Amino acid sequence: MLQLADALAHESSHPLARALADAARQRALPLQAQAVRVSAGAGISGEVDGCALRLGRADFALALAGAAAPAGLADALVLADADGAIAAFHLAEQPRAEARRLLDALRADGVAVAIASGDHESRVAALAERLGVADRHARQSPEDKLARLQAARAEGRVTLAVGDGSNDAPVLAGADVSAALASGTGLAQTHADLLLLDGHLGSLADARAIARQVQRVTQQGRRWSLWYNLAAVPFAALGLVTPWLAAIGMSLSSLLVVLNALRVGGDEPGHAGSSGPALRPRELRA
Repeated sequence: MLQLADALAHESSHPLARALADAARQRALPLQAQAVRVSAGAGISGEVDGCALRLGRADFALALAGAAAPAGLADALVLADADGAIAAFHLAEQPRAEARRLLDALRADGVAVAIASGDHESRVAALAERLGVADRHARQSPEDKLARLQAARAEGRVTLAVGDGSNDAPVLAGADVSAALASGTGLAQTHADLLLLDGHLGSLADARAIARQVQRVTQQGRRWSLWYNLAAVPFAALGLVTPWLAAIGMSLSSLLVVLNALRVGGDEPGHAGSSGPALRPRELRA
């Protein structure tokens, strides 16, 4: 059963699929699947030794046999063929160590946090309870996630989406700012503005701190330019400032703005003494 599940699972980068593939590799049970197809938010289908198989949500997997999903398999990863269920895999999962700290920091800063997941309600509820997230939504398709994000934007909110799966691509593309894990699928990375290279969600807090510092430094540069020009231009217009002195003054003004901008990221917590960049910005969409 693990062999058959692995034949499909190793074709997917979904965390649950990777867990099955890792378990199979530890037992050296390789099998090859053909005609593999990933159904976003549902599961994987394919053929192994000429036998059609499905791996994923119970309703998706058992649809191959035309059977209804029993309640006991609602939160399981089901492997099925044309005759019905072959196996049900119950996986335990742990939130990332830094996830709770990040969410607590965001909430303390006035950021509203929500979970939108394609998993079963019981699995999402257990995770949300551990992370202290009250706004949670289970069994969400890619379209459902995007609709929730668009509703938030319609209310005037600035949105940040974080995901790592192919079914997260629409919501990553639709958010004002989005981030994907470097371990996620290529499709998710392509649609994200930021890549978390080290896989740590805590880098989002650093990115937010840098963004706010950029805003402050930009405002300081604008204020300096405004006051400098208001003070210097009248003297230049009246001929009280010689051209060479005006040139020196403008150069010094630009130099001060550049030196001030160089402070960005240098004095934010978590960056001093860092072993390397934790974020990679992608080309921002207009």
